[in-house]
Amino acid sequence: MGCNSDDNNEPAVINYGCFNGISVTTQAELDSVAQTIGPDCNAMEYLILGSPTDMVATDITSLASLSNIASIKYISIQNCPQLTSLEGLHNVREAGSVVIVRTAITNLNGFRSLKTFTDGYYNMASGITLYENNALTSLASLSNIESIQFIYIQKCPLITSLEGLHNVKESVAITVDGTGITDLSGLRSLESVSVADTDLESGVTLYNNNALVSLDGLQNIHNLPSLWVVGSSALESFHGLENCSQIDKLGIVSCPNLSSLANINIQISNSFRINTIGLITLKGIKMASSAVLVDIFNNPSLNSFEDAFENMTTLSSFNCYGNPSLASLEGLESLTTLQTLDINGNAILQSLNGLQSLTSLPNLYVRSNFALQSLHGIEGINNISSLYIIDNQSLTSIGALSNVTYIDNVSIINNSSLLTLDGLENITPGFYDVTIESNASLKNLCALLSILPGVHPSSSVSDNYNPVTLSTITSENCSIE
Repeated sequence: MGCNSDDNNEPAVINYGCFNGISVTTQAELDSVAQTIGPDCNAMEYLILGSPTDMVATDITSLASLSNIASIKYISIQNCPQLTSLEGLHNVREAGSVVIVRTAITNLNGFRSLKTFTDGYYNMASGITLYENNALTSLASLSNIESIQFIYIQKCPLITSLEGLHNVKESVAITVDGTGITDLSGLRSLESVSVADTDLESGVTLYNNNALVSLDGLQNIHNLPSLWVVGSSALESFHGLENCSQIDKLGIVSCPNLSSLANINIQISNSFRINTIGLITLKGIKMASSAVLVDIFNNPSLNSFEDAFENMTTLSSFNCYGNPSLASLEGLESLTTLQTLDINGNAILQSLNGLQSLTSLPNLYVRSNFALQSLHGIEGINNISSLYIIDNQSLTSIGALSNVTYIDNVSIINNSSLLTLDGLENITPGFYDVTIESNASLKNLCALLSILPGVHPSSSVSDNYNPVTLSTITSENCSIE
């Protein structure tokens, strides 16, 4: 199959026609099949070494018999714990999709001739996956690559730098998960992360990189399809994203040392999810006028939205839960169209002030907000499909619902300070599913009388201070002192 030195006289033609590929699980099989490849055959559709599905370790230790190969559309090397080097692939100058899983390789020097990622086998996306290669320390031999559809580096803890990717200018999907990197300086040439017609989830994903302190390296990026930063315990800032003006989907989760986003000014056009211990405000974030999802959950220090939502008029779902320092929803005044609002477990929130521009809200969930005293802020709403008011121990009034004329189903449960159902009195009769239960101070249920003719058979009124039920309630006993 030729010598082990690099071939500096590259053949003008890649010949795929004479050999389909290799799929073996032992060293003996590999060497035997390689001997059958003619000297003019320098390309193959696939190279599958080891066991990709059942995780059975193989005895493959050397790829030397492949040294004549210049192009492979699909490379899969999996569960080869004795393989310490990719030498033998050192003349491969173009590849499609490369998957290397659970080997003992320490570097990618066997790919030092690799210059191009081409269309993968059977139109697979082109790129490289490195997964659970616990001895891998360097990506340096990928330095010839300028364009690649995907880069997945996962659970390779000795990777402390992305150097080797420093000439990559464009990609579709980049995931770095479970490494020792401190920044993204190895991506300093990256100019474009675009949406492509593939099954790839476009964007940059950073998971569980506990040494990551900044996003330095992304300075040439002006927009992103998505950015997920999750489980980065040392991350202190979004330094590196100062030139990025738009991200379609942004998620920041479990980054306890991140206290500010003030150094960025990014518009989010689709979805925004934030969950981090130290963040105090959302300064630096600007939602677009129309978006899909906002999730603000378990941010113990967050006390203000700042101006993050000042331009947002239309949203599908707003979820705000587990934010014990958030006293107000102010900042949502521009929001006129919303499908689902879930306000849950915000310990000092006292009202829904900030939602005055809403006139319709198909789904409203107000749950476990200990200090919430009223629903003030949603007086403009006249139509709700599903209303759930549950476990709000300081809630005394739902009068803000007095303009609502239609509710498809309503559950008001375990609000120990609620005195009256006034606010439901203008609902027109219909076929409603009603649950009013375990409200220890609820004396006045008279607002239910107007909808009683159409309640669903599964409806229930029970265990309130006023002991009436759906079958016993009348205008004489609907309220007691």
